[in-house]
Amino acid sequence: MQPVDRTDENRNLWGIFLLCAIVLICYSNNFNAGWHLDDYPNIISNTRLHVDVLTFDALKQSFTALPSDPGNKIWRPLPCLSLALNWYWGEDDPIGYHGVNLILHMIVACVLFLTVKLLLQTPAVKADSTPGSRHIIALLAASLWAVNPIQTQAVTYIIQRMAVMAAMFSILGLYAYLRGRLTVGRERWGWFSAVAAFFVCALLSKENAVLFPFSVLLIEFIFFMKRLPMSRTKAWLTTRNGLIAGFLLIAVIAFIVLNTAGNPINFGYYDKRPFSLWERLLSQPRILFFYLSLLFYPAPWRFSIEHEINHSLSLFTPWTTFPAIFGVVGLIGVATLTARKRPLLSFGIFFFFLNHLVESTILPLELVFEHRNYLPSFFIFLPVAYWFNQLVVSYRRENTSIFIMLVVLFTVILTATGLGCYDRNKAWKTDYSLWYDAFQKAPGRARSLMALGVAIGWGEEDIPNKHDIALGIFNRALKLPGARKNETAQIYGNLGLIHMARGEWPQAIAAYHKALEISPNERKIRFDLVRGLIALGRWHESEKQIDILLADEFATPSELSYKGFVNLWLKKPENALRIFQEVLASDYRDAFVYHNIGVAMARLDYPERGKWFLERALEIVEKESRGRIIIYLTLMENRHMDDDVFGAKDATYRLLAEYGLDEILDTLRLLPATHNYPPMDTEAVSRILSRNLVDIAQSVDAR
Repeated sequence: MQPVDRTDENRNLWGIFLLCAIVLICYSNNFNAGWHLDDYPNIISNTRLHVDVLTFDALKQSFTALPSDPGNKIWRPLPCLSLALNWYWGEDDPIGYHGVNLILHMIVACVLFLTVKLLLQTPAVKADSTPGSRHIIALLAASLWAVNPIQTQAVTYIIQRMAVMAAMFSILGLYAYLRGRLTVGRERWGWFSAVAAFFVCALLSKENAVLFPFSVLLIEFIFFMKRLPMSRTKAWLTTRNGLIAGFLLIAVIAFIVLNTAGNPINFGYYDKRPFSLWERLLSQPRILFFYLSLLFYPAPWRFSIEHEINHSLSLFTPWTTFPAIFGVVGLIGVATLTARKRPLLSFGIFFFFLNHLVESTILPLELVFEHRNYLPSFFIFLPVAYWFNQLVVSYRRENTSIFIMLVVLFTVILTATGLGCYDRNKAWKTDYSLWYDAFQKAPGRARSLMALGVAIGWGEEDIPNKHDIALGIFNRALKLPGARKNETAQIYGNLGLIHMARGEWPQAIAAYHKALEISPNERKIRFDLVRGLIALGRWHESEKQIDILLADEFATPSELSYKGFVNLWLKKPENALRIFQEVLASDYRDAFVYHNIGVAMARLDYPERGKWFLERALEIVEKESRGRIIIYLTLMENRHMDDDVFGAKDATYRLLAEYGLDEILDTLRLLPATHNYPPMDTEAVSRILSRNLVDIAQSVDAR
């Protein structure tokens, strides 16, 4: 056991308090931010995260919450578990999610601060600093990292909790490793055991944590091994063998964890990208320099969810490609040559490039995303903080005026960076604010325009003629390059939705067909096409499209229920009922299914059984919805078919108790022109309603 340094402990507490306060101030407005982009499929629509009871079985389902293959593969279980717990406490209210993300960011910043202090105590640099200066350097480096606006995409974009948690466990692992290396005695093996545990947790958060062992080796080579005599002493052999055994174990763990989630590298996805593997590799050096420019010139107007950066076609197209490659090689060369004399600079450079290897090299990911810098930028400000501290210490003795100027300068830089962070968070408030910001900064990108059109067309903002504006935006977006080949298909799909909202069904169907010609596997667009065909009563065409949806492995009970619905309209109630029985067998329940079964039962001369399903539909359907009125009208028809006069009158009473007569009559008038509900004899229902209204009026007069 080493003696506890109370002075250093107090410094740590004050440093942690100050860091948390700074982060809280800079992120105080991120609680106003909403859901964005990948939040919707990964959280809002991901039912495996929608936990309503705190039981092991309920929480366990979050471990296999991959949206494209739910229930089959373990996928980032620790972040998914945390999101499931968030859902339990607040469902789709984003405030709680932002609170957790901010706490995680504070933890990362504080552990980074403590880790930098330990790095400054390693053999390579310990002689160059005092306990007091180490504290200042660590606090400066961690503060500059924590409030840099580039981190907002990881912290405020809720689903990037996965990146934050992987980074958190990685920095905890580095801290534990340094504690183990700097501790004498048996206690060090406890710290080394913690390293393995944190590495596993990082891998269970996001796959890019696979580089963690190389980060540890980087620390070992730069801060320890180059400073030790290479004699074959017993101590050296023990350390070396322990490291080799430890990393072999870690490699086995990494292999097992990554392969439980299936193939972690899918090069086939390049078919969906507008660039090849070679073009992506050529592009990334330019993008890495762009990231560095964002880190060191963090003006809030430079950040965006979408950046207008074209991929490189060759070494000289664009001309910056070759200089960027040369620059990366040059920086790595500088890091290699300065490893002994300037280890902090060397480490910052190596760590940045090393931890970009997963997301900035061969994988078929999009070219640019700011959140990819969350972990790689951990130590990028360490040499800056070290040199600044050296200047301050030097001029403190020699020139008080320059010393004061330096302190003021750093205060201004940190304040400006923090204000930039606060300002950047404003863009994340709504989909409209985020994508309007992206459109201003990347007007030549299809996705920014498409997403802005979606935000205007279906967002909460009160914008006059929103559908007309969205239509113009989508048509403009069709002329721009996208991040994926299927982006054009998605734009056509959104055009179809706008035409549907305007009641322009033929134009909507034409847009959907264009989308599916480009990308036949767009399931949502095909389902929207089904809805459009149903609205026009084109039953055979809609059934054909439904069969295409049902033919692949991703078919859903909801899609199957629409096949039953179409069969009802095709006057095949037996087929419809058989299909709906399949739907019920899959444990899928909703008002639409119960409503259709009720109608099918009545058409097959089982009105009493049909009534039971209609009552179940009324229990589920939302209050104050037109669908609820229609279910009541169907119930009246059902009771009439069973010659149940009192039952029909009771359904009328219940309907009038919830809705006004004008609203009911408007719904009845609309029904013959729509096919979005099960078939109904509206003339018969109108007669039943009229007769029951007369009876009700007479009974009131009699009283």
